[in-house]
Amino acid sequence: MQVNVQSLNPSAGALAAFVEHRVRFAMRRRADAVPQVSVRLDDVNGPRGGTDKECRIVLKTAGHGTLNVR
Repeated sequence: MQVNVQSLNPSAGALAAFVEHRVRFAMRRRADAVPQVSVRLDDVNGPRGGTDKECRIVLKTAGHGTLNVR
């Protein structure tokens, strides 16, 4: 299973590693049916701060299409 974590924040390296670990753990039983997972972490308001984070997950499945979660 290929896991791709994207973030525009250069200091999100530790968070990206944590997200990849959690995705691999959560999908370990279905890794054969989900060959690719993309995770995008965004800060909606940019540098202004606050609780305005967004996480988008795209699962590309084998033979069943794509699942988008926001």
